[in-house]
Amino acid sequence: MYRIIKLVRNEVFLVTLFKSFGALCTILIGIYISNSLGSKEFGHFSVFLSLVTFGSMFGKAGLDLFFLRKGIEEEKNKKLSSLIKKIYIRYLIVQILVLTILYFSIKILSSSSVIFSSILESYHILSFSVILLGSSDIFCEIERIKNRVQFYALKKFFIYSFSMLVFSIALTEINYTKYAYEAVFFGGLVYFISSLIGLRPKGKLFYSSPNDSQKVFTGTILRESIPMMFVVGMTFLMGYADTYMISVFLYPEDNAYYAAIMKISAAITFFTSIVITIRAKGIVDEHIEGKDLSLHFSRTTKVILAITFPILVVVYIFGDFLLGLYGDGYSSYYMILLVYVFASIINSLPFGYYYVLTDRQEKFLIIVAVGLSINVILNYLLIPVFGIEGAVWTTLISNIFVNVVAFLYLKITKVL
Repeated sequence: MYRIIKLVRNEVFLVTLFKSFGALCTILIGIYISNSLGSKEFGHFSVFLSLVTFGSMFGKAGLDLFFLRKGIEEEKNKKLSSLIKKIYIRYLIVQILVLTILYFSIKILSSSSVIFSSILESYHILSFSVILLGSSDIFCEIERIKNRVQFYALKKFFIYSFSMLVFSIALTEINYTKYAYEAVFFGGLVYFISSLIGLRPKGKLFYSSPNDSQKVFTGTILRESIPMMFVVGMTFLMGYADTYMISVFLYPEDNAYYAAIMKISAAITFFTSIVITIRAKGIVDEHIEGKDLSLHFSRTTKVILAITFPILVVVYIFGDFLLGLYGDGYSSYYMILLVYVFASIINSLPFGYYYVLTDRQEKFLIIVAVGLSINVILNYLLIPVFGIEGAVWTTLISNIFVNVVAFLYLKITKVL
């Protein structure tokens, strides 16, 4: 009994548990929508969810990662509340700008895509979902700053995904939704409410401390966070540029097939993010103290590879069965799934996190920008000719380029 209690209280166990349930819920959402509404509708939903995620990531302008890095310093100085307020005001300004740009981008694409046309009609749902998700992600960082990683994982991964699953089923069963867009909004709302709980450690929403009157580090917030915004945004686009181009050049059903491949392959990213979630605060602490990060990086990489390669074996054995869960026609993309999983393993290496968490995001921004350019050009050339196969091979090539160059730079500059 003592061992069970000790296990349940273990931080690593809880983070893994919550993220596992969250990943399972995400997969179940896709399977349920595909089987209950249809492949075409699942294609619509997958693109809508990716746009919500992209809008929130770009709208955060890297402020969540900046908050994590600087919040650890301000927490030691008892000046965290002032930092939260100033970061959130800047977030709202940037988010409104991003939503405006996103609206006109979707409007342009809607003329040549059925999916983007339906999303444009539901843009009010998308915009509110984006704001809820972005706000929640920023507020959730308070848990990592205060070394409560298990609560961070509970809110960000389990509560959000589980809420979306529940509302997807509920709204579909009562025939309230056509593409399940509303489920994303309600899932974000539940996530937002849960994230506010972390802001009440002293019984007040933005609690005050005796030192709050002192000057807080805020002068260069956006100047430091915006490079993070472009790094995160471009990295996301590298993973989803193919999805958006499939929406333009192919059919909604093709988006559904590709989304199923991405959901199954997300197991790689899922386990990688567990390792990074647990080690993020340690990376920042060691960087602040001026310690050598090479040993930390080596251990993190070995753990990630030890986890991800067995996943490749599992997908090789059960991939056909997993794709079949989404419905008829999915199993024919088994070989494409294997290539995409291998590309995900390459992209799971933690180079990007080390650039951002050690304040070298400008360098990584250049690497990602070149990688994104390669990705977009190859997708534009290959998708109209080879379809989904062209998108997968493009992902593999661009992932190899970014990670090889990122590693060589860290080695040449003796960061590692």
